[in-house]
Amino acid sequence: MKVQLNDGEKLEKLNGLNYKRWSFKMECLLTIAKVFYVLTDPYPGEPSESNEDSAEKVKKWKADDFMCRFTILQSLNNTLFNVFHIHKTDVELWNAIKRRYVNEYAGNKSFLVNKYIEFKMVDTRNVIDQVNELNNIATECADAGEPISETFQVSTIIGKLPPSWKDYQKKLKHKKNSISLDELLQGIQIETESLKRDGTFSLKNDGVNQVENLPESSKRNQGKINKKKFLNFNRNRIGKKINIFPNSTTA
Repeated sequence: MKVQLNDGEKLEKLNGLNYKRWSFKMECLLTIAKVFYVLTDPYPGEPSESNEDSAEKVKKWKADDFMCRFTILQSLNNTLFNVFHIHKTDVELWNAIKRRYVNEYAGNKSFLVNKYIEFKMVDTRNVIDQVNELNNIATECADAGEPISETFQVSTIIGKLPPSWKDYQKKLKHKKNSISLDELLQGIQIETESLKRDGTFSLKNDGVNQVENLPESSKRNQGKINKKKFLNFNRNRIGKKINIFPNSTTA
């Protein structure tokens, strides 16, 4: 099978945000077309006039080299084409693209992991909203190729609960048996509703109990689980989106 001139156009264009997906698809296309080897095998060198086999091999390598470079360039959007077309060989072109985006992904992973570790929960915001935000960062880490294990997520959420949750935090830390992420999220929801029933749930802002100023209907509905979303929660996607709580209204 040979690469057709329009095969590169069938791929999703590289736009700077989809490098991992694009590079995998491009490697598959070039491998199936039997031209990917020119990115790893050096130019065989000019053949002697008496060696017809060597001459044919060089001719084939040059043709495959041209096709490989053309296909890669064809799969770039116009902005990136203008940046990378200056590289005259397919190896230079491939490595230039790789250097730019592999380094960017590495930096992005470090940024997201640090953002997850440094996240702090406060008493002035709804705990459920903050847990959802932390879980969304975990999702971004996984999408960037740095998934966070379920055990670490459970430990992190417990450790980051705000000061007003210290009693519940101690209760969780002294559990003899480990709990799953699903169980922890359910427990936080149940504890929130329990605090509301007892009249001890509040969002502190300059010493003012904000819940007391809410109408009764808002107090009842704040932070409730959307049961349909909860039943559809995929318990097996470690590091993927686990926002099982609906958007709650913060006073």
